[in-house]
Amino acid sequence: MRNEEFPHSPRLRRKNTVISMLALIVCLLIPAVGQAVEKSEVIIAVVRDGPPAGQDIVPMIEAELALHLPRGTATRFKVAPAFDAGWDPQLIYGALAKALKDPEVDLVLVTGSLGTVAAAGMELTKPVVSAFLQRADLYPLPYAGEDRSPHDNLVFMVQSHRAAREVEVFRSLVDFETLHVLVGAEEVLLLRMTEPPLADAPESAGLQLEIVSVSPEVDSVLAGLPAGAEAAYLTALPRLSPSARKRLIDGLTEKGVATFSAIGHPDVEAGAFAGLIPDTRQQVVRRVALNISQLIRGETTAALPVLVRTDSRLMINARTAAELEIPVSPQTRIFASILHEESLEQQVQSLTLAEALQLAAEQNTILSVQDAVTASVQENVGIAKSSLLPQLGLDMSALATDAEMAFTNAGVSTDGSVRGSLALRQMIYDDRSVSDYKSAKKVAVSSELDRETIRLDVLADAGRAYVILARSNAFLEVDLQNLRLSEDNLELAILREEVGYSGRDEVLRWQAVVADSRGAVLLSTQDVEVARIELNQILNVDQGRTWMLQEIPVDPDSFTFLDGRMASVFGKPQTWTAVRTGFSIIARENSPEIRALGELYGAQQIQVGRAKRAWYLPLFSAGATYSDEIVKGDGAIPGFGNDFYTFTIDLSYPVFEGGRKGSESAKSKIVLEGIDRELDLAHQLVERRTRTALRRVESSFPRIRFSEQSSEAATANLVIVQDKYAEGIVNVTDLLSAQTGKFTSNRLVVVSVHEFLLDLIELQRALSWFEAEQTGGERAALADRVLAAAEVK
Repeated sequence: MRNEEFPHSPRLRRKNTVISMLALIVCLLIPAVGQAVEKSEVIIAVVRDGPPAGQDIVPMIEAELALHLPRGTATRFKVAPAFDAGWDPQLIYGALAKALKDPEVDLVLVTGSLGTVAAAGMELTKPVVSAFLQRADLYPLPYAGEDRSPHDNLVFMVQSHRAAREVEVFRSLVDFETLHVLVGAEEVLLLRMTEPPLADAPESAGLQLEIVSVSPEVDSVLAGLPAGAEAAYLTALPRLSPSARKRLIDGLTEKGVATFSAIGHPDVEAGAFAGLIPDTRQQVVRRVALNISQLIRGETTAALPVLVRTDSRLMINARTAAELEIPVSPQTRIFASILHEESLEQQVQSLTLAEALQLAAEQNTILSVQDAVTASVQENVGIAKSSLLPQLGLDMSALATDAEMAFTNAGVSTDGSVRGSLALRQMIYDDRSVSDYKSAKKVAVSSELDRETIRLDVLADAGRAYVILARSNAFLEVDLQNLRLSEDNLELAILREEVGYSGRDEVLRWQAVVADSRGAVLLSTQDVEVARIELNQILNVDQGRTWMLQEIPVDPDSFTFLDGRMASVFGKPQTWTAVRTGFSIIARENSPEIRALGELYGAQQIQVGRAKRAWYLPLFSAGATYSDEIVKGDGAIPGFGNDFYTFTIDLSYPVFEGGRKGSESAKSKIVLEGIDRELDLAHQLVERRTRTALRRVESSFPRIRFSEQSSEAATANLVIVQDKYAEGIVNVTDLLSAQTGKFTSNRLVVVSVHEFLLDLIELQRALSWFEAEQTGGERAALADRVLAAAEVK
């Protein structure tokens, strides 16, 4: 065939069919194909598209291959100028032909896209292994059903991710109408031969694609971009060195162009905005080395797999996002890996559990309401005390009369008088007033303890709301992982349909799963928002505020409560019973509910005593009065002064009050008995709450390890089933079952971890003691008490 042609025209396809039939006959006559290479040294020719601009993959393959060679077999990679096309698509056929004709060469390794495409259209007399990982919807390399190559003596690799899906993810992050696809100048013709073209993919609906040819002269490429360019999709660009590639990425960022990389995370680390797949270099190196090893052992190229499955994980460079002023939503931050996350701190505030508890204690509205109630009760003390202090009163009166008609007993007429008196009284002893004052002080202390009870409840509410929000975020991440996994499997199903191994039903099945998964993500997002609003209300902050919650560390191998001091006794039958008792005693001692009722009990005891003494104690009081009178008229009253003084001592004892004393005494005793019963109930409830929380912690903590073991097993099983599905060994039902198992086990991990955290918060509330509020010494003191109860030295 002519070198300027590529193998997808109808004429070339007919020619390839004839060549394939001839090749089959040749294979039957030439024993080298499909048989083990008997030579002690296997020569592998390296055919390059051009000189490697970055890290050379060949030495990496050579090192990996040494680990998989049959015993007694050596290899030598033959690199020659004649095998290098110098990045010229017209010369690659000659370079490959020379390698195939070299008599000492046993295998051929092609490193790039040009060599791989050329090999697919040539008659190959020797096995050819490609080290180029292609995108199924970008490069014209057809592959057959059952995950195998349809070309005799050629094995290549196809990535399970389509470029169209990456475009869809890119558009979900950045709003743009035109996407510039940056392709190496030598690969432009290959890209334009794609069937169907990328622009026809459903994910690209309403999107205009512009192919940009990229040469090593990066500055000219940047200068050639039109003004107002918004987004760029970076392909492999093999002719660019790492420094030139970074210069291109940085230049695009400076021009305000968001970049999404086809090679994924390595470019994001170099400054690109986003990428979906991890670094595949080591995976490619291992697959190529295994393929060569299998060929040396006598395996045929038709028996080697083509598909390379890679898991997706969106990575975003936050520094680039900030420079481009691209907002990164909290939902995106949950499911994506974020580089330079500190660049987003102004957008989303970080929050720890300890900070949440502190904010709740300082700002919660319920606490402010309770503060008013407590302050009101405190004023009752002053009111009760006032009756025990001296009482000073001022009395003024004025009298106007008709002088002609008003005569005194002495016969003196007057026009009226103005009278003023100053009275001072001091209670010497009033049992009711004294008892009320003493009771009021105890009730005031009780109100302070009630406020502490409310404060602890608020802290517990804040802690629960924090953990529930963290759990909702974790559920959302699991659902997003399941969505990505479903999308990955949809990619596989599309590839399987394209090669004819599966029908349209599998694609539709996975499309339905993807749709369901997206619905689950939306529902989880709703749960996150509801939990966030609840937390903000408890913290009394703007309910629209978003948080980046800091993960609460949980080690399934060590019970971390009280700085890990409880690990030595946790769950051990010989000690844990005593530990439960010790915790219960501490909870009852710390409980503000119990202490508040104790103060009320003391206040009521005072009233009971007063009611008893009311039968025989009178009221003693003393008073002094000064009075002055100004009389208008002809003169003063004969024999009387205008001012006078009085001093009195009063003793009062009610003899009969209609049975009031008896009723008051009986009532006070009944109230005291009721408080006593409430106190007993409070002891019981505090102990029950403590023991229940301990039992829950005893169960939820070890479940974390079991759920993680289940998740690890389900994940390993899914990887195996995915590989078998990609190879056509298992059907879609098996893969769905494995994926559902992984999804369920991942959710169980989230449930077990956060149930334990909720149980731990409940235990701290039962103890009326939150670890986040305590100093190291206070935590150590509590641990010492509990361990002493268990007699642990």
